[in-house]
Amino acid sequence: MNLADLATSEFEHFILVLIRVSGLFVFAPFFSSQIWPFQVKTMASLTLAWVVYLTVPHANGEFLGELGMFPYMVCMELMVGFTIGFSARLIFNGALMAGSFMALHIGYGITSTIDPFTDAQNNILAQIYYMFSVLIFIVIGGHHLLLRIMVYSFEIIPLGGYSLNATADPTEHVIIQMSQKMWIIAMELSGPVLVVMMFLTIGLAMLAKAVPQMNIFAVGFLAKIALGMIVLLFTLEVSIDYFEEMFFNLQADLINIVKSSRSPT
Repeated sequence: MNLADLATSEFEHFILVLIRVSGLFVFAPFFSSQIWPFQVKTMASLTLAWVVYLTVPHANGEFLGELGMFPYMVCMELMVGFTIGFSARLIFNGALMAGSFMALHIGYGITSTIDPFTDAQNNILAQIYYMFSVLIFIVIGGHHLLLRIMVYSFEIIPLGGYSLNATADPTEHVIIQMSQKMWIIAMELSGPVLVVMMFLTIGLAMLAKAVPQMNIFAVGFLAKIALGMIVLLFTLEVSIDYFEEMFFNLQADLINIVKSSRSPT
């Protein structure tokens, strides 16, 4: 192999590592946040990719040299980064959904602003819960966890070793299970508020029937906001413990997803 072929091969290996690592800064929570400038994300991706490139084994040179295999491997590495980042994001989406559910029943559903993390329009309560989950994620070292999982993925899934149906428990099944967990998180976080709002609505309906002259709409609007915020205040500490447990379990979930994506060959 001459010098030009060696340089080309090394460059291709680095690009494959960079593609997988970049998935973390495109899809994963916190790292993909819009609060980070594009230049910062680019430099962070290049730095992490260079460190990983110096430590991980190279892909099969003969396999990489086959016609059309490099674009295929680029797509596979992008899928690895997407799988890890998207799976981690599902828990945060659960917090976002919980805030949306509660805002809809409390009366904050019509108030929406631009979320600085996602650059999307969400209601205020959903943004608060999302930022709350990100804060807890950072405090317990969740961002370090995602970096470790990304580096660990090169040990389990070597370059070019990704497969959707590699094991008896394919990747799509594991992601579906985590999607189900997203809905469970949303319902468990918003459950206390939804139950209280349901009983309050029943009480207001009975009051409207007993006292037709009363302006139930005005009374109910204020009562839902006041009672909803009181319930949120009392369940705040429980929500913190719940988020911590979810993020600690996230490591095992991501490891299972990485192992399920490993090609048997």
